[in-house]
Amino acid sequence: MSTQEKQINKESGDLQILYSKLGKNIVMFQKVEGLLKYLISRSHVESLSDTHELNIEKSLKKVSGQTLGNLCNQFIDSVFEEKFQDKSSSFTFSFHIDVPKEFIEKREKNLKKINSERNSLVHEIYENYDLSCIESRTKLEKKLCALETLLDSEFKMLKTLVEKVILSSKEFLENVKNQH
Repeated sequence: MSTQEKQINKESGDLQILYSKLGKNIVMFQKVEGLLKYLISRSHVESLSDTHELNIEKSLKKVSGQTLGNLCNQFIDSVFEEKFQDKSSSFTFSFHIDVPKEFIEKREKNLKKINSERNSLVHEIYENYDLSCIESRTKLEKKLCALETLLDSEFKMLKTLVEKVILSSKEFLENVKNQH
């Protein structure tokens, strides 16, 4: 095999690794999006007083078609900010997580960065990177590695919140049952 053929094979392998990292990040974007939808849809659940059925499906429909950018904004507003609404003929379950202002600011900053990076990768990758150029591929690979770290960190935080919401919901419903 000639030196030129070896170089072509190496570049082809490098490109496959890059595509693999890109795909991994896209999957992480989807996982983060799914956890955001779960938390937003359950942050305020109502029940009509005559049926006592929870409107979780209605809440899920509200977020199902939302973009990642909209979900990031809704998440900050619905999960980290308490909102009361007076509805005399309904039962409402909502949760509010008391956290320091710095925590909220960091989440907001990270979610905005995730959304911005996702949009850049999905819509502008070929405008911003020349994948036939080794230096450009190296730059993209470094960016993908840093993004993977951020995505993994936010995913773990969101997953922990989901687990706490599930546990709290079960405890709440058990307490309601025991009082009647």
